[in-house]
Parts: sequence; C-alpha cells; structure tokens
Amino acid sequence: MQAMEPEQKKSVMVSADVHRRIVALRKGDQTYGDVVAASIRVLEEREEISSLPCVDDFSEEEIDQMFREAQEHPEEFCTLEEFMKKQEEIRRKK
Repeated sequence: MQAMEPEQKKSVMVSADVHRRIVALRKGDQTYGDVVAASIRVLEEREEISSLPCVDDFSEEEIDQMFREAQEHPEEFCTLEEFMKKQEEIRRKK
C-alpha cells in the first residue's frame, strides 16, 4: 500500500454517532455495514431537514397571505405542534 501525499488526503465531516461507529468498527465491535447504514441514515435525515422551508425564505407579503389563508380555511392547516407530531410518526415508520 502506498502512502498518500498530505495534499491528496481529504477530510470529511461526520456526525458524532457515525464517528462512534467508526471507532467501534476499528475495535471490531461493529461491521462495516453498520457504519455505512448509520452514515446513510444521517444523510437522509439531513436531506429531510433541508427540504423543509425556512421562514427566511418567504417575503412579508407571502407570510401575510399564508396567515390570511390559514384564518379563512383553518381545516386545511395545522399547528406547529401537530406538524411535529406528524413528522415524528413518519420518522418512526421509516
């Protein structure tokens, strides 16, 4: 095996959970598949979160319009608490 030059090495950010799994892999406590599965799960969660719109993405007019629509048709909208519960149920099913 050939040693890599320092400029060829690349660093990658991983979550604390994935880091623990990598350490466990080195110790022989887990398999490579366990580490890969954890990495994929973290990436999927990040994609899920990044797809949710942020309030900063909306203009004042758009926020006012959404607020008016929610008042006119409350049955079509839910509270933040209800939304969070639904998201948690979806995550549990996966």
